[in-house]
Amino acid sequence: MDTQAQLINPCVAQNAIRVVVLGSSTAAGASVSTSDSAWVNRYEDYLLSINPNNEVINLAQGGYTTYRIMRTSFVPPPNRPNPDVNKNISAALDLDPEAIIVNMPSNDVSNGYSYQEQMDNLDSIVAFSNSASVPIWICTTQPKNYTDSLLRQLQFEIKDSILLFYSPNTIDFWTTIALPNHSIDPFYDSGDGTHLSDAGHAILNQRVISANIPSAVYSPLPSVDYAILDISPNGFVGCGDSLTYFSLVIANVGISDTANLAILIEGQNTLSGTFFSDTLSLNGGLNSCEIDTLNFYVNLFEEGNYSILAHFNLPADTISYNDSLEISLESLGHPTLVSIPDSLCSNGNGQLFANTNSQDTVFWYNSITDSIPIGFGQNFTTGLLTNTTTYYAEAVRGDLFYRDEIETTLNSNINWNGAMIDLVAHQDLQLDSFFVKINTPGNQQIEIYTKTGSHLGFELTSSAWTLLGTTTVNVIDPDNFTDVALGNISL
Repeated sequence: MDTQAQLINPCVAQNAIRVVVLGSSTAAGASVSTSDSAWVNRYEDYLLSINPNNEVINLAQGGYTTYRIMRTSFVPPPNRPNPDVNKNISAALDLDPEAIIVNMPSNDVSNGYSYQEQMDNLDSIVAFSNSASVPIWICTTQPKNYTDSLLRQLQFEIKDSILLFYSPNTIDFWTTIALPNHSIDPFYDSGDGTHLSDAGHAILNQRVISANIPSAVYSPLPSVDYAILDISPNGFVGCGDSLTYFSLVIANVGISDTANLAILIEGQNTLSGTFFSDTLSLNGGLNSCEIDTLNFYVNLFEEGNYSILAHFNLPADTISYNDSLEISLESLGHPTLVSIPDSLCSNGNGQLFANTNSQDTVFWYNSITDSIPIGFGQNFTTGLLTNTTTYYAEAVRGDLFYRDEIETTLNSNINWNGAMIDLVAHQDLQLDSFFVKINTPGNQQIEIYTKTGSHLGFELTSSAWTLLGTTTVNVIDPDNFTDVALGNISL
C-alpha cells in the first residue's frame, strides 16, 4: 500500500508486469552521477515498490537511432544501418513484455535523417508492436544544443508529431527541459549539451510514472479473488490500550462478486498465552479491482508480544495464498497505580506513595486537567496541609521523549510560498531538519521564521514573525521532498 497506483487500483499491485525499454544513451543512463539516478533505474524502483515481481529490461544502447531498433526482417535503404537483432523491437517482443517504452532523443537528427525517415520508422515500430498485441509508449525527442537552429527546429517538429500521432501512448520528454529556442535548460544539462543531469532524469522518471503504464496493462483475474492487503494499528506507539483501533484493507483483484464475506481475526499474546478473536463482515462483496477498509479493536492492555492473523474461507475464491495475513507487534502494556494515602491528625506535610511497575514513571499533579507536574517518582511530599486536599498521580510507561520524525499531511491547504506549522514543545526539544516539497528546482535559499503562538490568522502578517536564520538547498526534484537542515534548533 505504498504507492498511489495501489490505492487507485489494487489489481495493479497483484499483477506482475515486464516492461522493456528501447533507446539510446539517455535510456542507457549516460552522464548521470550514479546509475540509480538514471530514469530507467528510477522507474524500475517505482515498479518494484508496487510489486516486487515487476521487471524492467533495458535494451538501450548509446548512439542508437530508430534504424537500429527496427524489426529484424527490416531491410534499410542504402547508407542506413541494419537493425540490432539483440536490441530491437523484435528482441523486445521476444521477451514477452506487457509494455514497451521507446526513448530516442536526438541521434536520428544528429545523423542527418529526415523528418519522414524518423516518422516512418516509428510508424513501423508501433505497428509491429501493436500486431503482437503489446502496447508501446513513444517518448518524444529531447532538446539538444545544436548550433544550427534548423536542427533544433526539426527536433521540435518531431516532438510535436509524436505527441499528435501516437497519443495517448506518448511520454513528454521535452516540456520543462527545453528553452524557447529548443536547446536544453542549463539546469538540466549534464554539461555536454546533449545528455541530461540527474535533475533532468528525475523529470523523465516522473513523466513515465505519470503515463500510468501499470494501470493500462493490468489484467484482472477471470474469477473471484479477494486479497487481504494490509493490517495496521492506528495511532499505536507501543503503550497498551484496551481498545487499540486496527484497520484491515481488502481488495477483489478478480471479477465482481456480491457474496457476503466473513473475515476471522485471531490473535495471541505470546508472552502470557492469552487468545482473542473477532469476525469482520464484508456484506455485498466487492466489484472487480475495488478496495475496502474494515475496522476492528484489539485489547493490548496487557504487556507482551502480539500475533494477529486475519483470514477467510470463500469457496469461489480461486487463489488461497492471499486469503490471510499475519502481523506481529509488541505492547509495553498499560501502567496501573495503587495509591497509598496517609492521614494527618493536625496541620503538616503529607507523605503519599503510588505503587506501580518499576518500568513506569509516576507524575503528580494538583488538578486532573493540569499538564505541568508538581513532582515525579513513587513518593510525593505535599506542601503544608491545613484542610482536605486532593492530588493526582499518573503512571507513564515508555520513553519520556520523542526521537523520530513528526509527519504532517502531504498536501497543505496553506499556500503562501512556504510551509507553516505549529509545534509545541512540552519539554526540551531539538529540531534538526524538515522535509518539504519545493516547486522550483536548483539552488534555493530557505528562510526560517518563528512566532509565539499559533500561525493561524498571521499567515500574511510579516511583522508577527521573527527571522531565525537562512539556509540553502539544492532542489533536485520538485515532486519529492527536499531535506532542509536546521542545525539543531532548541525549543
